[in-house]
Amino acid sequence: DSFHHIRPFRTIDLNTMTCRLLLHGILSSALLVSGVIGDGTDLGGGIVTSTNVDRFATLPLDLKDMQDYITNGQTNEAINVYMNGKNSPSAANGGRLSLKSLSTNLANRDFANSKIEPSFLFQLYGLSGRSNDLSELVDNASYANGKTLFYLNGEPTKASESIVALNMWMYAMHLLYDGVDKCYMRTAADDPDFIDLDGGGMDEFIGLWISSEQKAATSDGYSLYAMAQEAGNKFGTASPEANVNSRLKLLYEEAKTVLSFPNACSNTNADTTPQLWGVAQRMISQATIPLMQNLIAALLTKDTALADIYSTALVPLTSQCRSSVYKRLKDDLLRPGSIDFSKTEDIIADLQEMYNCLGFTCDDVGEFSLDGMTVKCVEQDLVPLAEFAPSMNVKHEAMIDLDVMQVTILTRLESHQFAKYLYLYGRSSHIPRKTENDPYRLLSLHTMATSSVRVNAGHFYSSFSDYHNNIMYSNNVVLDTLNGEGKYGSAPTEYKAEIVGKTIQYQIVFMYAIAEMAHAVQQCKQSNLDGEDGSKHGWDQVAAYLIGSMEGPTRGGSSDLEDGHLFWNLANQQAYEFQEDGLNEGYARVNAELENMLYAGLGELEASNCQYLEDTSDRIQHLMLIPLIQATLSYAIVMEDEPSSYGIRNAEFAA
Repeated sequence: DSFHHIRPFRTIDLNTMTCRLLLHGILSSALLVSGVIGDGTDLGGGIVTSTNVDRFATLPLDLKDMQDYITNGQTNEAINVYMNGKNSPSAANGGRLSLKSLSTNLANRDFANSKIEPSFLFQLYGLSGRSNDLSELVDNASYANGKTLFYLNGEPTKASESIVALNMWMYAMHLLYDGVDKCYMRTAADDPDFIDLDGGGMDEFIGLWISSEQKAATSDGYSLYAMAQEAGNKFGTASPEANVNSRLKLLYEEAKTVLSFPNACSNTNADTTPQLWGVAQRMISQATIPLMQNLIAALLTKDTALADIYSTALVPLTSQCRSSVYKRLKDDLLRPGSIDFSKTEDIIADLQEMYNCLGFTCDDVGEFSLDGMTVKCVEQDLVPLAEFAPSMNVKHEAMIDLDVMQVTILTRLESHQFAKYLYLYGRSSHIPRKTENDPYRLLSLHTMATSSVRVNAGHFYSSFSDYHNNIMYSNNVVLDTLNGEGKYGSAPTEYKAEIVGKTIQYQIVFMYAIAEMAHAVQQCKQSNLDGEDGSKHGWDQVAAYLIGSMEGPTRGGSSDLEDGHLFWNLANQQAYEFQEDGLNEGYARVNAELENMLYAGLGELEASNCQYLEDTSDRIQHLMLIPLIQATLSYAIVMEDEPSSYGIRNAEFAA
């Protein structure tokens, strides 16, 4: 027996050099024994950090001691090690890291300081049911410590799983983001030497991930590496080293190279931060895979405790993804009481739908077999966008809607600095590589807002740029607001979030889609129809930028209006507002006409009828004005009911 779920997204494969390094890492079977070499720490298996990270690499030894105490029935002694630490060297200030402090150090920060990292914020956002109230997020901030103490005092044999999956995992993500932030701050500083980069977050991360006394390619140990190795063994993604561990080691070496240049993270090398950001995003995606694998395994084996632990570790993170699926997962896996294992197949289908958002594929997760049943999913290259079937693969372009949503969420939760990084450097939309040796790149919203491609939008672009007397008008609004400057810099948080989000949705992505439409017509007239730079791909990109990935594949898009974050969603919202639902199928008449025109464009491209394609393009551009006009009218009416100049509707209207 087996059940398969067709999934739409596949991420970019590793290049040739990476595969060679991967093979080298897989063949390595040396004992990973931590030791200091010069200023760095030798973690074994060819991994030597640039700085001394023994403080992190020895932390899992506390877990080993705890497990020994628990095995001998000395739970109080185990709790003491957890609370106070034992093996990690004291820091310069005399403080010692403990496994508990990995949770409480993150929880006890000022949440209004604009620098709470995305992984932790999305976790708390998901635990609080996507609340925008920071006080509710603060109430959940010690979730890892609370869950671990629950198991230490009730089912201590499960406590080690909780510590690794909750305390250690989230702190490791914090280290990556902290390194990126330090790099950016050094780049912006007049004197970078005043900001200590330490190991750029990468040394610290890999030290905590691998740890001391970890044997290569085995799950013998108490580290994140051991957790990933065991998960890889279960899902057939280890040969012998788990793919996750091999890839994380390769990504660490890539980051180490980026940081090795003398002028790295300085005002003479501004490229370091986006490069480091890109590596960090890939590392976070890889690190999330064992959480997914272990949750699926726990559901299939009906292990209530492990299902609880890994649900707590993973499901809240899906709050950064498609809202309707997150809400189902939250109801099934995070509600009080025991998990209903009879719904396992449906739950796994929803988990698989989250793979693309979290940055990995079906192949990355692998297959799990139990009692003759194999659980796996199959990738689908050409995925319908609200039923529109593109002729070429534009999955990654469609995922730009994830960046739009996540920047808005981070702004709403007052993490303005990391909202800015995500806006500047991108996260979800990978730029396809023409060859396997091309560098890994991300399409960012900032690139969309500043690209010279926008001039292809003709009078639409010139009208906006002339009105604002600035060709960077939309980019300036977003960055000024996130930096606390300009017209909206001192506005309340909710107002800022609406300004940033709506500006991105209906000025930046909207204008970029129009420009791509014009470019597709130009390429048609030049008889450049096929290939990545051809008009067919360009036309499909237009659909991707207007509809997005989160609308799903079904006719009309998602029935949950919280899912969409691009033009298609605006049209559906305004259809409800103006009480018109095209064809009585619950979605906007504008979108029904848009879908017909997109298909017409594909037919015109097949016939090489470029004049008709240009006419269709003009019709689409004017059609897109309808929901914008509807929204303007709607906001103009309701603004009279909001006396505050900083009301949410006022912000939407201003954007």
